[in-house]
Amino acid sequence: MRALSFAHLAVLAAAAIAPENREHTVSRDCPGNINIDGYGITQLVPSSYVSPTTNATMQVRGGEVVPEPNSRGYFGRSCKKGEYRIEQYLTLNLLGHQLSVTIDLTGAGCGCNFAFYLTSMGQNDVDAESKCGDYYCDANNICGASCSEIDIMEANQHAWHSTLHGKHDHSGFGMGYGGGGYGWNGPRDWNGADYGPGGRCVDTTLPFQLEAAFPMNDKCEFAGMEVTLWQAGKPCKLNLELSNYPAGMQ
Repeated sequence: MRALSFAHLAVLAAAAIAPENREHTVSRDCPGNINIDGYGITQLVPSSYVSPTTNATMQVRGGEVVPEPNSRGYFGRSCKKGEYRIEQYLTLNLLGHQLSVTIDLTGAGCGCNFAFYLTSMGQNDVDAESKCGDYYCDANNICGASCSEIDIMEANQHAWHSTLHGKHDHSGFGMGYGGGGYGWNGPRDWNGADYGPGGRCVDTTLPFQLEAAFPMNDKCEFAGMEVTLWQAGKPCKLNLELSNYPAGMQ
C-alpha cells in the first residue's frame, strides 16, 4: 500500500456543530496549507459556520493543523475567503492506500471530541448547499445534508472511536475504547491501561502515530478500514479492523 503522510496533523475537524440558522455563517480567512507526503500541497478550508457562543477557528502553524474547540475545517485543492464550491474539496482515492498521521491530544480531556474523518463533500451535488453554507455533509445530517462518513478518529485522552457510517446510518459500525452514558456503553476493544494518560501502548499525554488503511476486496471495492496506533518506545501497538459492515458503504 502507498502511504500518504500528514506530518504533525492534530485533527481535521473538532466536534461537528449543529447550525441553528444561517445567521452564524461568516467569511473566514484561509488558514494556510500543509504538505501531504505522497500527494503535495493541500489547502485548509475553514468552515463557514460558527457557534453562536464562540468564534473558534482552525489554524496552520509550522505545517501543523491546530484546531480550537468547536471549530471545523476541510482539506481542499484551493481556498478563497468566503467562497465555497464542491470542486474545491480534496477527493483522494484511498482504496488500497494508507494514511499516516501524527496525533497530539494535549488538552483534550473528558467530554472533548477531536475528530479526523472522511465525508463525501466533493460529491455533495445531490443535496446541494448544506445549511452550514459550505456543502458540509455527514451521516448524522448535522447541516441538513446526508452522506457516507468514515470516522477514522473521534477521540480524547481517555477514549477512541473509529466508525463506518452509511449515508443514513447514524450509529454506524464502530470499534475502539471508552465513552458511554445513560443506557449505553462505548466499545471496549482496548482498555485504559493500554490507551490513556500513561498508557502502556499509547500514552495520550504525548504525540503518537495513527495509521489508517483502506483495503479492497477481490472486486476492487471498499472492504473496510484498518486502524493502528503506535508510539515510539512503547512495547505494543493498538489495532482495529472494521470489516463486514452490515449496512455497507455507498
